Amino acid sequence: MEPKNLLTKMFEAALMFASAAFLIRVAVGWIMEIWPVLAIIAGIVLACIIAWRVYVHFRNGGKW
Repeated sequence: MEPKNLLTKMFEAALMFASAAFLIRVAVGWIMEIWPVLAIIAGIVLACIIAWRVYVHFRNGGKW
C-alpha cells in the first residue's frame, strides 16, 4: 500500500467534516421539532417523582 497523498487526505477530511455538519444539523432540527413533547414527558416524570416522595414521607410518619 502506498501512502495517501496530501490532496486525498484533505478531500477525506473535508468529506468527513461536511457529513458531520449535516448530521449535526439534522439532529438539531429533529430535537427542535420534538422538544415540547420531551419537556412534557420530563414534567410528568418530575411530578410523579415528587408525588411518590411525598406519599412515602407521609406514609412513614410525616415528620419533616
